[in-house]
Amino acid sequence: MKNSKQKHMGGFDYYRTREQIVEYMKTPAKEKLLWLEEMRELNNLVAKHNPRIAKIQEKFRKGEN
Repeated sequence: MKNSKQKHMGGFDYYRTREQIVEYMKTPAKEKLLWLEEMRELNNLVAKHNPRIAKIQEKFRKGEN
């Protein structure tokens, strides 16, 4: 869990319970990597065909509004 005194540096954050983390750990590494690759490809495809989305994504990564 994030310490309440830590400064948020931008981008996004979220919280997962210990139970959710343990359940995720049961997923095989190959399955996790395949999912990650599919999401990366989808993200690149969307950004390539929509410059507005690409700009929003870049601002999001930098933690800008």
